[in-house]
Amino acid sequence: ASSIMQNGSPRDLETFKLLETMEDHTGSSGDEFSLESDSNSDLDDEAEQFSRKEMRLKAELNKYEGLLRADEHKLHEVEKLQKRRKDELEEEIEGLEQTLEDLLQNLENLESPETSRGPVPPGWRKLRFVNSPWFTLLSTAVVVINVVVLVLEMTHRHRPRNHHSHSGENRRKFFWLDQAFLLFYVVELLLRAALYRRDLLIGPLRLVAW
Repeated sequence: ASSIMQNGSPRDLETFKLLETMEDHTGSSGDEFSLESDSNSDLDDEAEQFSRKEMRLKAELNKYEGLLRADEHKLHEVEKLQKRRKDELEEEIEGLEQTLEDLLQNLENLESPETSRGPVPPGWRKLRFVNSPWFTLLSTAVVVINVVVLVLEMTHRHRPRNHHSHSGENRRKFFWLDQAFLLFYVVELLLRAALYRRDLLIGPLRLVAW
């Protein structure tokens, strides 16, 4: 390029300008290639750092998920143990309350035998409702109703047939009422027998003559 400038001919000047243009273009292309290579290298580094960070976060996530499952399992075991212990305590409290009730009844029998409820029944405790006031009231009401039905039935039987056109239907009604009363008496007897056992037959007079 310097020899062309020294000769100074127009044609040589054009050639010199063309060479300069080519040199500038080559230099700019090299710079662009260098910048592109640097940019690709930076992207690769960022991608690698992101991948490592993602793997580290996933490992920590798996770790904490495992700890969470372990804690949940421990909590479930503690709740089961607590529930079992609670059931045991409730059962123990119920047993103590029943024992206290029996002792109080025995004390009542000793202090005032005239008004006492009698000895503690040896049968199943849940059957003691047959001694409750409401069951006694129910039994008394059934007996009274049964007496009324018996009176009506006897009155109906001694009426002349021409005064009652539905005698057959009424007899069936009285029959099924009698069966219902009989069923109630049988159930009551079985409940008392299961509660008092042999005391129902050879026990205190108050129980035998119920």
